[in-house]
Amino acid sequence: MKRRTVVLLLVVILASTGVHVAWAQDAEGHRTWGLSTSLQGSQLEFMTPFWITGSVTLAPAVGLVWAQDVGSDLRLGMVLHIYLGQGKLAPFVGIRGGALISSPSVGESATDGLAGVLGGAEYSFDRHFAVGAELQLNMTFSSERSARFGNPGRKTLNSASALYAAFYF
Repeated sequence: MKRRTVVLLLVVILASTGVHVAWAQDAEGHRTWGLSTSLQGSQLEFMTPFWITGSVTLAPAVGLVWAQDVGSDLRLGMVLHIYLGQGKLAPFVGIRGGALISSPSVGESATDGLAGVLGGAEYSFDRHFAVGAELQLNMTFSSERSARFGNPGRKTLNSASALYAAFYF
């Protein structure tokens, strides 16, 4: 039941953000939304950043790992970037939050919460393509059934880094 609630909430947020941005199409040709993928360790995440203002993006994010006879791990979240400049190289700060949903083939599923802060920079080759790197400091709130960090029912603080590429429209 908890997983369905998280998925439904993410769909509602994504839909409402998408409608808001679609009505805000800019006649001057500024970026309005994009498709992005990030690589963090061995995990791949897909995001759809929406430009809320000229310097702020909000991106629903999803990632999935599935292993036959083992189970799956679904990552759903939101990432907010606040750009501190608008040149070819634009530094940013931001926050991220989400749910990490583990569904083993045998046993009960577990949902962990995640909240973090981040900073990085994005290099734009042109108006439509950019690459970036970010450093993160994340806090994970593990459920009692979680085996994710070997710390069930407790908090875990970790640092991370990610590289990404984005296509903007």
